[in-house]
Amino acid sequence: MAVVIYGGYLFYKKCMSTPLNRRIIILRILVLLTFFITIYLYCYGYYNNQYCFDKDRNTANFYHAFLHLVSCYGHNLIIIL
Repeated sequence: MAVVIYGGYLFYKKCMSTPLNRRIIILRILVLLTFFITIYLYCYGYYNNQYCFDKDRNTANFYHAFLHLVSCYGHNLIIIL
């Protein structure tokens, strides 16, 4: 949990230090979207035995790989900011 809070703090500081334009706003929205998609896939999937936690191993592996792709994309967007 501390990693999420610290990451949010760094994201907030980065957002406050850069001037606003259309590109920056779109990047910020995409970063938040990738974060929430990752949380949804993991937490909702965990509580409902879906996505990464599906009983079918192929489905679980597919969503696990997708989760990593989404989070990698989000982290690269943060670097671009």
